[in-house]
Amino acid sequence: REENTDGGGGEDVSFVVNVHEPFEIYPGMECRAMYYRDESFYHAVVVGPSRRGWFIAFAGFEEEGLQDTKVSDILKASPRLVGTACIWAPCEACFYSDGMTYPGYRGPLSASGGHLVAFVGFEQEPLQDTD
Repeated sequence: REENTDGGGGEDVSFVVNVHEPFEIYPGMECRAMYYRDESFYHAVVVGPSRRGWFIAFAGFEEEGLQDTKVSDILKASPRLVGTACIWAPCEACFYSDGMTYPGYRGPLSASGGHLVAFVGFEQEPLQDTD
């Protein structure tokens, strides 16, 4: 953490620069990631690799589906938050398109009473509403 104050122009300008140690990003990792619609950081789970970086499932924005997120917009979650705020959990579920079972991440209850599932390897597909 580095702080700097510049008194140029008669006004004090203060800013803080946080320097983060490099960390490994992997499917299932809880993190804080930038939600591009409002450019704020929220608790989330990394679902799988994407063209841009990683597909992210946000807690509280499950109906929005997965977001293709740049690596620079993913932060390591505070150890005190891991396992507390994120409702996405690892699972295996039937992918309705081919009837096969695949690993994925089970989200919250949907309007129909089932769970939303994001499948690993099928990140471009919409979230599946399971029953």
